[in-house]
Amino acid sequence: MDKSNSNIFKKMLFALAAGVLSVLGGAFMPPLLIPAAAAIGFIGNAYGTLYCGIALAVSLGGIAALLSSNVLTMLCIAGFVLLSSVTLGIGLRKRLPYRLLAVLVAFFALAALYLDTALPSLLAGKEPFAGIVELFYQLEDAYKQAGLDISSLQLSTEVLPEVFYGVLIALAEGVGFLTVVLAKWFSTKAKADVRPMAPFVRWQLPSSLRIGMPMIAAAIILMFILNYGGAETVMNTAFGLFMPLFAATGIASFIYIFSRNRPNQSVSPFAVVLMIFVICFSPFLLAGFGLVELYTGFRLKMMRVDDKIRAAFEKAEREGSSVVSVDLDDGQGPRIIAVRKKREDDPANDDFAFGEPNPPKDSGSSDKSDNDDMSKHGNSDSDKNASSDSDSNETKQ
Repeated sequence: MDKSNSNIFKKMLFALAAGVLSVLGGAFMPPLLIPAAAAIGFIGNAYGTLYCGIALAVSLGGIAALLSSNVLTMLCIAGFVLLSSVTLGIGLRKRLPYRLLAVLVAFFALAALYLDTALPSLLAGKEPFAGIVELFYQLEDAYKQAGLDISSLQLSTEVLPEVFYGVLIALAEGVGFLTVVLAKWFSTKAKADVRPMAPFVRWQLPSSLRIGMPMIAAAIILMFILNYGGAETVMNTAFGLFMPLFAATGIASFIYIFSRNRPNQSVSPFAVVLMIFVICFSPFLLAGFGLVELYTGFRLKMMRVDDKIRAAFEKAEREGSSVVSVDLDDGQGPRIIAVRKKREDDPANDDFAFGEPNPPKDSGSSDKSDNDDMSKHGNSDSDKNASSDSDSNETKQ
């Protein structure tokens, strides 16, 4: 098998695998739909329309076959896979902003989640969350028959109508973010031509939220003052919308501070596990940290200083300058932050040292050794001259 046939076989195999993964996710494990949609979108960008069509044909055909008994769920899952993968394929190829792609995929996920969970109840003339509430009641009955504690389920059933929309929005945001990140990761591994993605530590919320957040908070407070019936629902919906965004900002800030203090070390798995633990059990901490970051911009200021210093070092290295100076825009003007140690004996060992250059420690010993060598050479030459004079005198005699 030659190289071209081997590449065709690999592309075909990957397309089939992505389609099968989508079928498994739609029928048995919904979280698998995230990597499946990302993989199909990557195929559309890297391998072309033909292989993307093969993956979609396998995916949609399998979903239709396995979920034919539940038409609404089948349409929601198939629609999400189709729209998300096609959007990613076109967006990656046209190098659209990743934030826009994440918003679009999140919208498709939200539409699929809402239609699948709320539409049957709406068609029956009930509340959108009525079907989920009935499911929780069934779980309570099953727990009672098994003799288990149902207090947590009762609490969830009571607050479900208030947090329903917020939970759907938060889940949709997570789906959009993970799908785009995975599609970019697949493209990077395959060395496909895609738009560069900024590091996660540079994640920033739009500055317009500095004005928008107080306005939203004031509107919710006004609803409570006026005893509006849906005030709690609106509050929890806003909570579900903004909490993941502020939590992501808090995580990015923690990672940046950690990597800044330890530039030669990556984030350890323990730190990642700790962050996940904090997200699950103390989300308000990270969200609060993100809120502080939004209004103070301390991480953005630190990044600007680091970028200026890095650019100054690169400029000095490029121009061969012995002095590194930078203007930090603090009103003090340019300042010297590093000086190159110049060593004439071995220019390849030149390096940068912070502060003033110190004199070589071994300069005295080296001068002393040179003097010793010179004295040795001088003594040996005088000895040779003395011996030659004595030989000539003996010859004369």
